[in-house]
Order: sequence, then C-alpha cells, then structure tokens
Amino acid sequence: MTDPETFYQQTYQNLLILRARAASYRNPTRVPAALLDQIEQYEKALFLTRQRLDGFMSEGDWRRAVKALSLVAVEPAAEEPASTGTDSLTGETTPVEIEYDLARIRDLLTKGFSDLELRNFSFDQPEFQEVYNQLSQNTGKEEIVTLIIEHADQHLLFEPLLAWAKERNPARYKKHQPYIFTPK
Repeated sequence: MTDPETFYQQTYQNLLILRARAASYRNPTRVPAALLDQIEQYEKALFLTRQRLDGFMSEGDWRRAVKALSLVAVEPAAEEPASTGTDSLTGETTPVEIEYDLARIRDLLTKGFSDLELRNFSFDQPEFQEVYNQLSQNTGKEEIVTLIIEHADQHLLFEPLLAWAKERNPARYKKHQPYIFTPK
C-alpha cells in the first residue's frame, strides 16, 4: 500500500469514476447495488485516510482499517475518458472538477440533521472549525447549513461532509442520492 496522501488521491479519482457511473443512470433507483457498494467502500476509504492525514488515526490502525475494506480496482469504461485530468501537452495531472448538486446536499443537511448536530459537526471536524467560529447562539439552522455548504465549496470539502452525513444518517443519505452531476 502506498503512503496515505497518494492513496487518498488515487482513491478520490476512483470514487469520481464510480460516482460518474452512478450519475449516468439518472434514476437513482436503477443504480446497481454492487456499484453503490463500491462507492460506499471508497467513501469509507477516503474518510479513514482523511482521519490518518489529519492525525486522528495511527498508521497501523489506518492500514488495518483500509485493508479490511472491499476495494475493487476501478478501470474507466470504454466510453469514459481514460484520463481523469491529465494535460495532453505537459502530461501533468490537473484537478478534476465535479459539480455537486447543492440543492440535494442542502436538503440532506436540513432534513437529516438538527441544528445541534450541525453545530457539533462544525466543531468536531477540524476542516469546518471556521464555520463553528462564525456561529452564534442565534444562528438558525438554515444559516448553519448555508455556511457549511459555502465552506465545503470554497475549500473542496464535500467528500468529508458527505462521508460524515452518510455515517450519521445513512437512510437520509441514500434518499437524496446522487450528490454529484458528472465530472466536467
């Protein structure tokens, strides 16, 4: 297994491919269960690796946890681009942008969690401490949701946000899928 940073990048790229495949079904109820399971395994791997990178998990614990997951190698399908962001002139990898369905994410956070849960999330997750610092006792749930989404959008943090939501409220998470459109 490679180092956590490289593993995170590879896992993220694989997750983008899998999510694009799921989004291509247009009707979330038609996405094969095996594909949804693969997406779930890759999301767990990202979440665990983020915990390792942020220092909340030891190297050994991280390796054991990731090894226990059922990660299947992901190959782009014939109709998918073979590259997930390589500049053909320089050969350098460029970040792949994905378009998140902000309305679905807003709905997930609003209907799936109380304002206290959202406050605790922004306090407990180091990446979202800035959001917590902006909150007052009078901040309403809708404003908390907006601040979290804006922060996730500005800092490319939808992956950990969605991983947390899926872990805390899996039924609500599944109800609102998919959360991305397709890679740009």
